[in-house]
Amino acid sequence: MAGSDRFDVIFDAVGKSSFVSCRQLLAPGGTYVTTLPTPSVFFWSGVQSIAGIFRNTKRAKGILVRPSGKDLAYLCQLADEGKLRPTISLTCSLDRAAEAREASEAGHTRAKIVIEV
Repeated sequence: MAGSDRFDVIFDAVGKSSFVSCRQLLAPGGTYVTTLPTPSVFFWSGVQSIAGIFRNTKRAKGILVRPSGKDLAYLCQLADEGKLRPTISLTCSLDRAAEAREASEAGHTRAKIVIEV
């Protein structure tokens, strides 16, 4: 990722990151969303909401989700339209699955790991 690239939304579905660690990656007005909200997310959500009254600010949001086939179909539609683009940090063939697992467990990846079958 080039230094000037910024994201409108960072969606942390597994709670591996934090708003503070992702804030520099967000575009002005961008939003960090997590499905595993912590007290820090609630704190920053409140602080950023107040700051947003005076200027365009980055936001932190916590959400609770339940699996839904309808929602998954909608995400597939967005991906097909090019409106949803996952960031991939590592792609491995199936015979290198152990390498992918080690990278995941090390916790240093900043995006998805893909295993090609």
